[in-house]
Amino acid sequence: GYPNRQFRPEEPIPRVQAIAALAGGLGLTSSGDVPLATLFQDSGQIPTWAKGAIAAATAAGIVVNHPNRQQLLPLQAATRAEVAAFIYQALVYLDQAPPIASDFIVRWVRTANVNHAREFRAVWVASVWNGDFPSQPGLT
Repeated sequence: GYPNRQFRPEEPIPRVQAIAALAGGLGLTSSGDVPLATLFQDSGQIPTWAKGAIAAATAAGIVVNHPNRQQLLPLQAATRAEVAAFIYQALVYLDQAPPIASDFIVRWVRTANVNHAREFRAVWVASVWNGDFPSQPGLT
């Protein structure tokens, strides 16, 4: 909506508002760790009020960018096709529609920071503790 309780159905809706409305309607929240600056070349154009909603929608797999997946174009008016793609992805998120393979769906998966030296030591200690080391006769 707009100030003074106006609806304005004839006014174009920017992509950022369409995505934020879907995220809000679905009750999506962002943990704040979605790297918008890494995912979107134009992340600086995302209004501050919408960053959490865009991050949450991105994590949920709702954001579709065509022809360049790294350009959100947040202030550009959304086309009917774009809104339809966002809504379809929301249905996929809700398990109410089958996923469609597309290179234009922005995908972000949370990853864990791993300390490889620590992980190696843990495996080595577990192997020695369990008597699995050396695993073949003759190895030292």
